[in-house]
Amino acid sequence: MGGTWHVDSTDMASVMAAKASVMTFLRFRGANDAAYEDCSLALSELLSNAVRHAHPGQIEVKLDWTRDQPRLAVTNDGNAFPVTLERPSAESESGRGLFILAHVLEVPLVEGGNGRCTVSISLPVSKA
Repeated sequence: MGGTWHVDSTDMASVMAAKASVMTFLRFRGANDAAYEDCSLALSELLSNAVRHAHPGQIEVKLDWTRDQPRLAVTNDGNAFPVTLERPSAESESGRGLFILAHVLEVPLVEGGNGRCTVSISLPVSKA
């Protein structure tokens, strides 16, 4: 069970519609209301990073819920990067989102190849 959403990184309405659709999917099938804020944070961060740092084009959002907890993966055109677990400086313009996710949920997995980058993370929701 899961789903795939295709998003145009240059169209914010497309990005917001995908986020709303993924969250609706999670709420409809999930059992833990308290975890949805963490899920929304993770989805927002991964989508924001893809829009801000990736090459313009298609973003693919996949939700794989074949196990107990769903795995969210966001893929875009661009190069993979290391996840920094050190607190960003106050002057830093980026690096906070994945740092926060690493401390609230888990360290996101970043994979790359062939000019594509996928960032994935498990979400703290159980099936209803």
